[in-house]
Amino acid sequence: MCGARNFIALEPSASLEIIQGPYDAATHKKFAPLEDAPEAAAYLRQLEKIVDYKVETKRHHRNNED
Repeated sequence: MCGARNFIALEPSASLEIIQGPYDAATHKKFAPLEDAPEAAAYLRQLEKIVDYKVETKRHHRNNED
């Protein structure tokens, strides 16, 4: 099973994922909400927290290597 992937675009972008078929919506992964969906802002904040945490953790480890 493949891991989850999330992208935060820094400029207008598009991505294409090619998967082995056949596609079945009932068993396929869930996608992020559409940009104008009511839950989109909360989803983006959640991703930003994850990114901030990972960046801060990496910075902390780097600073403590000496």
